[in-house]
Amino acid sequence: MENSQKASILLVDDERVVLESLGWLFSLNGYKVDTAQDGTQALQKIERRAFDLVVSDVRMPELSGLDLLGEVKRKNRNTRVIIITAYGHIQEAVSAIKQGAYDYLTKPLDDAILLSTVERALKEGSADKTQYRCVDFPLPKIVARDPAMREVMKLVDAIADKDITILLQGESGTGKNLIARYLHKKSHRKSKPFVHITCGTLPEPLLESELFGYLKGAFTGAVEDKLGLFELANEGTIFLDEISIASPTLQVKLLGVLESKTFNKLGGAIPINVDVRVIIATSIPLEDLVKARIFREDLYFRIKTLPIVLPPLRSRPGDIEPLCQYFIKKYSTFNNRAILGLTEELKKKVLNYSWPGNVRELENVIQRGIIFAEDEYIDIKDVSFLLEECNPNPKDQEATNMNSLQIQEKELLKSTLERFKGNKRQTATFLNLDRTTLYKKLKIYDLL
Repeated sequence: MENSQKASILLVDDERVVLESLGWLFSLNGYKVDTAQDGTQALQKIERRAFDLVVSDVRMPELSGLDLLGEVKRKNRNTRVIIITAYGHIQEAVSAIKQGAYDYLTKPLDDAILLSTVERALKEGSADKTQYRCVDFPLPKIVARDPAMREVMKLVDAIADKDITILLQGESGTGKNLIARYLHKKSHRKSKPFVHITCGTLPEPLLESELFGYLKGAFTGAVEDKLGLFELANEGTIFLDEISIASPTLQVKLLGVLESKTFNKLGGAIPINVDVRVIIATSIPLEDLVKARIFREDLYFRIKTLPIVLPPLRSRPGDIEPLCQYFIKKYSTFNNRAILGLTEELKKKVLNYSWPGNVRELENVIQRGIIFAEDEYIDIKDVSFLLEECNPNPKDQEATNMNSLQIQEKELLKSTLERFKGNKRQTATFLNLDRTTLYKKLKIYDLL
């Protein structure tokens, strides 16, 4: 179901600020939104009307998200339910999926991932079980005035219509999702499905069933056949984001799909043929993971046939002002504001800032600046709470002196690695870090 059809979503969370922020996000993207501050209130609303999708927190007073899930499924088994929580417990994830939840996401939520999951849930809910209809999104707008980004776009345009696996590399926020969609829309597969999944959004035991599907009875709780994302993407494009998260078992299966264009569902013995173009993305250099024996070397060489490295925003300064203008126009229209630009003081700040969050951070700054601006120009006071006062541009100053907290963090990582004899999985578990975060920190501190 396309959002242009105004799908109805019920948001359930006991934190009002979460309801308001998610409500704004979904309304902005064309959905009809209703809210409930607890499970009991949600059930009362479900009794009065039908919703296309329920997005619910899992831990709430009186009636939990899992209890609400059970009630929703008893009333209408076709209603899709997405569970969100600040607690990434595998047991809760498995329980939610077994009870019929469509997906399970952990806070803090990534807007792009959440919207992609909602879009996919609604489309599967409105389509029959043998077909996946692609939402026709427009060709993404790519700002590329800086020479570094123009070179990237030359390569992107040259290979967009080639049926070959593509590897997108770059820091978080550099636009890998946008480039993946651009590649799809510029290819002969543009009228076919575009399916996107971030490998870190699901607990490891559930990711395999999400990608390849399963047959009824394959495991406890598999009460009906489920299509996998590779099937849903047939004749189109599948975008696997943050591939560095993939477990060794999943890496083997992915290698098999890429080489033979076939796979087996969980519980199935008959190979399924699939015609799909695969785009893979990572924010962690895979060669480092190969050296650390975390990522399979054969899979790495299989997917790096056409690597595209997206430069961080600090390396494409010529795009900063055009991006500001683009986001000002976009969010001024939405907020019914007549914002003309940035004050000279803020412009200098923006051009000298190192943008650790890349384009995504710049977009957030402009979006909030438009809301708080008192006249036609966004001033530094409107966004100062987002920009660190002491964050020099690396080109202007060597930022090599770590503060005391960074020194302590490096020593903690180093000592914990030594304690577990270099075992990174045990180190991550001990420090309560996910694998992506651990490897980013090890890379930063040169501990790989």
